[in-house]
Amino acid sequence: MHSLALAFSRGELGASGSARHQAVWLVPSVEKLGALDGLGAPVSANVHAALMLLVAPDWVVPADDLEYKFVRSSGPGGQNVNKVASKVELRFKLAVSRALTSGQRRRLAAAFPSHVTQDGDFILFGDRFRSQSQNQRDVGERLAQMLLSIRFPPKRRVATRPSRASKARRVADKRSRADVKSQRRKPGAES
Repeated sequence: MHSLALAFSRGELGASGSARHQAVWLVPSVEKLGALDGLGAPVSANVHAALMLLVAPDWVVPADDLEYKFVRSSGPGGQNVNKVASKVELRFKLAVSRALTSGQRRRLAAAFPSHVTQDGDFILFGDRFRSQSQNQRDVGERLAQMLLSIRFPPKRRVATRPSRASKARRVADKRSRADVKSQRRKPGAES
């Protein structure tokens, strides 16, 4: 059984000029999927359960942990909104996922508490685009970005004291600023 990696990205460079992360879906095989649309996304609704999310080269979220639900959107689309279920609800089974360590689970829940349900699921909604496949890709990219942000624990800050030289520089700077300001005063104006 061969696998096919489909890479989706909103653009080569972000606003800051740095390369954006690409969400990559790993699909079991083209034969099993059937047809692909023009963007490389699977057409069949049954295929959505077979997609895995590649967050990093060594980090994959299994398809069993991801559940997609498609509902009617309130976003852009005109009359199309009333006919097509283009809004995507991605439910990530956070409590039972084998893709995350217990520390990553805690950090994800703490960093994004509004996305966590009482059952321990992590929910994301996507209705920015008119098409279901674009919304599905958008939700996958957002989940990948969130997971990358909590991948490693934050570094602890080591408390340091200012050195004697830095204290001397600070006092010298204050003294020079005071001299400049004192020269701005009118002659004879004593304070």
